[in-house]
Amino acid sequence: FSLTAGMMPADWNILVGSHVEPAPLSYGVQLASAYLTDRDGVDHRLPQFLVTLPDYSLHGWMTRPLWLGSEKLGMMQMLQSQLMDLKVGERMVVHFRMLVGAAADVAAATDQIYQGPTLRGSVNTAPVSLEVFADDGRSVSQRRVEYPGEFSLTLPKELMKARVVARSPWGETVELNQRIAGDTDLGAVVFRERTELRLPAGKAMKLSFFGLGNTPTPRLGDDLLNFRNKGQPVEHSLVSNSVSLAGVRSDPRVVFLPPGEYEVLASRGLEHSVTTTRLELKPGEVTSLEIDAPQRLLESDWVSADFHVHAGQSFDSTLPLTERFRTFAAQDAKLLVLSEHNRIVDGREALASLALDTPITLITGSELTGMARTPVAPTSLGHSNIFPVAERNELFAGGAPRVEDRRLRDLITDTRYRYPGAIFQLNHPRSQDAIDSDLSYFNHLSQAKPFEPVLPLTHPRNHSLLEPASSGFRDIDFDAMEILNGAEMDAFPIALRDWLSLLNQGYRIRATGNSDSHGMDEVVSVPRNYVKLAADAESSPETALVRAVRAGELFLTSGPLLSITHNGDNAMGQELQGGSIALTIRVDAVPWVDVSTLRLYVNGRTYLERSIVPGQDYSEIVHVKRDSVAVVEVSGEAGRVYQKLFPGLQPVAVSNPVYIDADSDGQWLPPGVP
Repeated sequence: FSLTAGMMPADWNILVGSHVEPAPLSYGVQLASAYLTDRDGVDHRLPQFLVTLPDYSLHGWMTRPLWLGSEKLGMMQMLQSQLMDLKVGERMVVHFRMLVGAAADVAAATDQIYQGPTLRGSVNTAPVSLEVFADDGRSVSQRRVEYPGEFSLTLPKELMKARVVARSPWGETVELNQRIAGDTDLGAVVFRERTELRLPAGKAMKLSFFGLGNTPTPRLGDDLLNFRNKGQPVEHSLVSNSVSLAGVRSDPRVVFLPPGEYEVLASRGLEHSVTTTRLELKPGEVTSLEIDAPQRLLESDWVSADFHVHAGQSFDSTLPLTERFRTFAAQDAKLLVLSEHNRIVDGREALASLALDTPITLITGSELTGMARTPVAPTSLGHSNIFPVAERNELFAGGAPRVEDRRLRDLITDTRYRYPGAIFQLNHPRSQDAIDSDLSYFNHLSQAKPFEPVLPLTHPRNHSLLEPASSGFRDIDFDAMEILNGAEMDAFPIALRDWLSLLNQGYRIRATGNSDSHGMDEVVSVPRNYVKLAADAESSPETALVRAVRAGELFLTSGPLLSITHNGDNAMGQELQGGSIALTIRVDAVPWVDVSTLRLYVNGRTYLERSIVPGQDYSEIVHVKRDSVAVVEVSGEAGRVYQKLFPGLQPVAVSNPVYIDADSDGQWLPPGVP
């Protein structure tokens, strides 16, 4: 039904790239022809169609000619397609035509397609976008003008009248009507209300803008294409209400905002203060943003790391790599795992081009993304990260393993053989959104049945996790589990319960928390991990990271900083001996992150819960009669500033386990399902 509803009478598909790429591009793609060659060598032309839907567009063709000689495509013809198949000895041949445009606008492609007159004119300021409409309201072309001065674009032959709508990032719109008789001069398009805000230079920070009173919160980074779905803007990965500064020369110097009143927050991740100011911007004025840079309030010997980050090499992001690294630097995070979907991408060249004063440690990874439902994986195989890995340019997708029609154990097998030192992390194992259930492995275990944390893995409901492949690897043999995901805060309690169940059953899986950020409107590096890296981490960061994760020397957080020590030494990931274990728990947080509650879980159940305040040590003695596993969680409420900076999240931190060998026999035995 959706395919039929999206069919349009068009033969070209115009794809527009990011306007902030160093070499902006657009493409025109046409399905030129599609033929079926039968077993006798006779060609049969196949019906073609173009479908445009909210999230994608596609060129398609039928596998066979339509029945009864029909040429019109509709519901009956789409139903026919379900019964069309290629026979042995037949083949389909499809020809595509592609045009490449050297600008990120529609006209870069349509100028090569249309054969009509030229429309010329000039603009007095930039950047602006000019969109041309026909009498019936159809948009026929669009030109993005980056500098003041002249512009031109080519029109369709049959166009007699045009309506030109010029848009600016500061919200001003100019509309002109023009008769077309051969090449036409539109004249000067004059903007009068340009509102320019000059940004501070040389300081790394994230600037977030919020409208006050009747002023709406702005859409910064708009490409001005004005794409709409049912009247609503179709956003892309650069649109947000924030600007990230890395403190380098390539940082943006100005932004354009509609006139009005704004609150501006300057932030720098989880260890810095947040500063604020208010602005009143008037039409036609240039204003300099005066705001104090955030100050560091907390120090940690552990390294802040986000193991799940996307950029424009993923199919669901258009964020350039340099902009991704700029956003990460603005948040003062130290280690980034670049995990593009089903691709291995080495981003070191793009990172080096930023010339950051405070370097980021970049680890190459990949998110292995299952989407197909097959007999082997009836509900897909979810999503998983592997890191560190190496890009191989001579191989498809940089050498990423084949994903579809496989069990999770098959991907684990591939990873162990190709990259023996890599971490295999199960991503967002739970989702509360039914639309995302396929993405979340513990919602279905690839077998259309969810994981049951109150049952042992040997129970038939969970037993698929233990079924070995011929290699010996099982679906359960992943190293880490992303129990906190930036887009799935609501799923955190059930993911935590799943993980505690696995720990109780003896599976030493490490807990992580990551942003899963794809664009500017999704916070990067929150949630994050803090990892205890060894002294040789600078010379071999990949080795040090793997060693620390495998040792369980890390905690995850969306705000608070956490430490657990025993006799002055780190206890996370350690095995301690004795039936009475003294732990010192310390929680730190910046003033705008609330932390009020500490929970200590022992063998998956709440051992104690108490109120806390940041900046203090809390001594707790854990008394157990059998080998046990202890986990600390601290949490608080999302205050006003926190909600503005991290919408949808709440302050929480979770330790990796402390293992307690109660009888001190040197052999830790799992306590079993809680």
